[in-house]
Amino acid sequence: MKTLIDIGAHFGEGYERLAKMLDIDESWVVHHFEPNPISMSMLLQRFVESPIKRHFHCLAVGRPSLTSLYLQRDNFSESEYTLDGYGSCLADSGSTERGMYATCTVCVVSLAKIFDVIGADEIHIKIDIEGTEYILDWESVPAGAHCYVEWHRFGCDDPKNAKERIIASRPDIVWHEWD
Repeated sequence: MKTLIDIGAHFGEGYERLAKMLDIDESWVVHHFEPNPISMSMLLQRFVESPIKRHFHCLAVGRPSLTSLYLQRDNFSESEYTLDGYGSCLADSGSTERGMYATCTVCVVSLAKIFDVIGADEIHIKIDIEGTEYILDWESVPAGAHCYVEWHRFGCDDPKNAKERIIASRPDIVWHEWD
């Protein structure tokens, strides 16, 4: 069975791109992970009637002990603030980062927990989680998995070297750039 795990699903834009690239059809299973309840609502509206077997998880993926507070980063001006979830990220509850105006509590699960529950013969993982990719438990990803990762310029002190270290530590993963 082929499985796509769409982490940071937003409204399904990444899924649609991968669906064309990978020729996703009814033989696949798709798991969408999106912690923003507004984005999840839009995602459900778009795909709930799809013939593809899908599971919708209103969960964040990261380090469960990191935080359970989700902060919107939609725009960096209060007058332009929207709730579309674009660019949302996890942050510590005491964060004062400029541009964060709205919060909601979400559950955060690890990659290990996902792979405890989800099994497949062929796994493709799309990860677009606004800087949280640097603290994922990459050792939990099954060997041979295809990872499509948007590596952000923020999320750790040295993103370029962190990305290189993560990729070098897992030569058994098929890495794909994602933007």
